[in-house]
Amino acid sequence: MRRATRELPDPAAYDFHVRSLLPNELSAIVAVDQAAFVAPWQMSAEEIRQAERMAASVTVATANGQIAGYQLTTLYFDGAHLARLAVLPAYQGRGVGKALLQDLVSRFAQRGVYAFTVNTQETNVQSQRLYSHFAFRRNGYDLPVYVREVQAVQPRR
Repeated sequence: MRRATRELPDPAAYDFHVRSLLPNELSAIVAVDQAAFVAPWQMSAEEIRQAERMAASVTVATANGQIAGYQLTTLYFDGAHLARLAVLPAYQGRGVGKALLQDLVSRFAQRGVYAFTVNTQETNVQSQRLYSHFAFRRNGYDLPVYVREVQAVQPRR
């Protein structure tokens, strides 16, 4: 999906504080990622550590002193790519993703970056609804990401 508008979303009040990731919080976002995704979509601590080093922006949304979600975004030649957005299951559907995206789009607009891309599964209706709310539109690049042929194994006698 791609967002290519300079129009900013209407500012909204959320019950979540969004701020930059602190150096000692990497293990907390690993825990969020592991809780938010099922295998094979989970990222390991090393994968998140590497992605964080390459990111232009990593922010967290906190609630009650706990990290409820995070986003990780990279820059490319003419825009930004939302590489990861994860929300703890207990906070999903409560506005954490919206708070993270609202903050992200506003932060990058201050830097003159308005174009964003994001990859999401065609079957993930919840995330597509969130991204559509922020003017992301399908861009026609529907690619299979995880394909595996399985052959039946004959039992040994």
